[in-house]
Amino acid sequence: MENITNNLTYLIPEIIIIALGFIIIGIGIFTRIRNKFILPFASITGLIFTAIYITFFFDIGNIHILSTTDHNQMKDLFIYGGLLKLDSFSLLFKFIFIILGIFVILMSIDYVDKHVNHEGEFYGLIILSIAGMMIMSAANELLTAYIGLELLSFSLYILVSLGNDPEKTNESSIKYILLGGFTSALVLYGISQIYTELVKNDIVNPTFFSSIGIYATQYETFPPLFMFGLFLLITGLGFKIAAAPFHTWAPDIYEGAPLPIAGYLATASKLAGIALILRIFSEIFEGSHSSLVIIVAILAILTMSIGNITAIAQTKYRRLIAYSGISHMGYILVGLATNTVDSYTAIILHSIGYAFSGLVIFGVLICFYNQTNKENINDLSGLYKTNSFLAVSITIALLSTAGLPFFVGFISKFYLFLAAVEQDLLWLVIIALINSLISLYYYLMVIKEMYVNEPDDVLAISTNNIEKLVLITSLIGVIGLGIYPDIIMDAINSASISVFIR
Repeated sequence: MENITNNLTYLIPEIIIIALGFIIIGIGIFTRIRNKFILPFASITGLIFTAIYITFFFDIGNIHILSTTDHNQMKDLFIYGGLLKLDSFSLLFKFIFIILGIFVILMSIDYVDKHVNHEGEFYGLIILSIAGMMIMSAANELLTAYIGLELLSFSLYILVSLGNDPEKTNESSIKYILLGGFTSALVLYGISQIYTELVKNDIVNPTFFSSIGIYATQYETFPPLFMFGLFLLITGLGFKIAAAPFHTWAPDIYEGAPLPIAGYLATASKLAGIALILRIFSEIFEGSHSSLVIIVAILAILTMSIGNITAIAQTKYRRLIAYSGISHMGYILVGLATNTVDSYTAIILHSIGYAFSGLVIFGVLICFYNQTNKENINDLSGLYKTNSFLAVSITIALLSTAGLPFFVGFISKFYLFLAAVEQDLLWLVIIALINSLISLYYYLMVIKEMYVNEPDDVLAISTNNIEKLVLITSLIGVIGLGIYPDIIMDAINSASISVFIR
């Protein structure tokens, strides 16, 4: 009992988040609050308190977020028999999930007031989804990871359906639930196949990532049953991060979901999937199986190419950003195929940088949609003349995602491609560079609409102080990490070492 109590103290952040989520939902259901600021600011207050608790409590316990990169000096804590692992990796991601949640809630205030009928459920489910992400980042075995994944997924299924346009939200939510449920079943079936193979070979704790790694090092070529289970697991996780060929749901869901939730799916949700993939594959890749490298490299090429080429033909900005996000998962897979500490560092940096850029892009689009209700790319015509701040903000974010210098997208891609070249994957880097040039083309087409073309409506588009705060803070991340990435590199290096070196 004492051990359970001691372990419970390390789960206080998750407990606070879950309790906060249910409280916000309860307030929304059982009271009628007319002030649009009360629930979001109550949610943000709880999230800020949790972030502060994580920072100070775990630093005191010598489990550092911003700390040493010497693995021998790190203190990794296994709780509940090793089901969860508290280390620099999980704590960094928990902190980032909370920050992203706060920003999404701030961006949503006006949108929810105008376009969402269930305010309490909206904010409460965002908070509960953060709890799922936190479990995913700390999971040390497959079933625990699955529980976190499903907590995230079920929250998102409902969030996608909360818009007040039933024609759009009903179709997208049903599609998301059906496809998401199917891929969740694939993940669970894949786990069962891996479990069966490991038990058959007398591997202790067969669902633990470390046990899977021990099993993987015994074979040059994986047995068929294990490979089949691994294929199902890759399929399910590929769906969660919208990697090709499991990406087809993303554009339709982005188009039908409330716009802040589309941004949430593009940033925080994908970041959680990436965290889980790094956890699992750092163990499975330990033996550097060439077959896995080839599979991941092929998926990277498909994801980058399909995402970028299809984005060119899009006429709605939601779908364009969806395909752009798909292509960026391809760059992440380039780093995964490389499989070194440096590539993991680059993956984490690129994911964080893309999340900040995504916040800016969706923040601008939310401001624009709140006042125009328009969704086509050509509706952005003349945005620089109607609101130069919004136009400049989204321009910086688009150029960063394209990988241009002075922005975080450039430095993160540089680290990703450098790590791949050092592992003799120059051919994969060349394909990635070609795809980056393709992405630059359609980003410039959007920029041309805003700066060159005349606006259809001469009315100015305004932004309130909260929207400006979110955009400026996110822009500081995009530009600051591009010019001086060292400000966060110690934390990222510490995280990548803790997950990669055992």
